Amino acid sequence: MYNLLNDYKLKDMKIKLQLVALSLFTLNLGIYAQEKIAELNFVNSCSSAIDFKVKMIEVDVSDSISSHYFCWDVCYQTGVLVSPGYVGVAAGDSTSQFSSHVNMSSGDTAISQIAYCFFNKAVGQSDSVCVVFDFDQNTDTTHTKVIFDVCATGVGALLNSNLIEVYPNPAVETLMFNGVKAQCKVVIYDMLGKAVLNDLIGISGELDISFLTEGTYMYQVISENGNVLKTDKLIKVN
Repeated sequence: MYNLLNDYKLKDMKIKLQLVALSLFTLNLGIYAQEKIAELNFVNSCSSAIDFKVKMIEVDVSDSISSHYFCWDVCYQTGVLVSPGYVGVAAGDSTSQFSSHVNMSSGDTAISQIAYCFFNKAVGQSDSVCVVFDFDQNTDTTHTKVIFDVCATGVGALLNSNLIEVYPNPAVETLMFNGVKAQCKVVIYDMLGKAVLNDLIGISGELDISFLTEGTYMYQVISENGNVLKTDKLIKVN
């Protein structure tokens, strides 16, 4: 009888401890229960099949976000900026394999912005198509369509693009593009995707951005034949 009673007490204690652990786990989920998911339908509009990889750019991420990650061929853990794997998409075909996941505090009112740039595995990050997602408390799931139309890249352009350096960043009045071998076009987008600057740069590689308001932007360097040579984030300060 003594042993049975002790066994009962031990089992009762284990059950109580499990309930306490479950309560703590539930409480923790309550703090970071606001998972926001961004999904997209990715379309390959080129005339050949391409193996696509994706690069993540943290444009503006709130400190209250506990984790954020993306899924492409598989789901990658927080901290992976470029997908090690790839997804093959046939010419003219599409895929819905991509999703971005953000876990944020239920009391967070800040808007976090994360960009994803898709590029041809065989070519590299020089040719890419990017999309920026806004994450806040008002949006649970976002669906977007992205069309990849960067279909041809010359070897010379690729060699040049790998040498392009853009500085300073953050920038105040002037942006320098070092390594440009011929006249290129620079397009700067605000975080709503609107082009706020569309200008040509020569070999000097100097661009006046003094008129831009303070904030975060995305820019693209585009060659004369329409190839996107570089895509990245730009921070403008006063």
